[in-house]
Amino acid sequence: LEESLSSWLRGLSQNIGEVFRDNASLFTFYFHYIRRYDAITNLIKTLTQENTKFKEFCDKQEKLIEGKLTLGALLIMPVQRLPRYELLLRELISKTPDRHPDYNRLQRAYETIQGVN
Repeated sequence: LEESLSSWLRGLSQNIGEVFRDNASLFTFYFHYIRRYDAITNLIKTLTQENTKFKEFCDKQEKLIEGKLTLGALLIMPVQRLPRYELLLRELISKTPDRHPDYNRLQRAYETIQGVN
């Protein structure tokens, strides 16, 4: 078991930037969501004011999940995620030596996130 673990650890890459690069296409989903976020929240606000069945449904769901995230809290999460990635990457870049193999990949990942955000 120890040998297998050691072998696995040796094979791990130190290229966090690569992970972001490989998943960059997923960030476009965030872009589209963020662009529509205000419209979504305004629609929900309008529906809760004008549609009693919708308001009752939302109220009932919030009571069922007491102490957990509300609809509004869930809707804001994707909007908050990209700035968190941006902060993470900025911090990683600041702590990564410029000669490290992942430094340029981190820079590109940071630029990608900034482009979406």
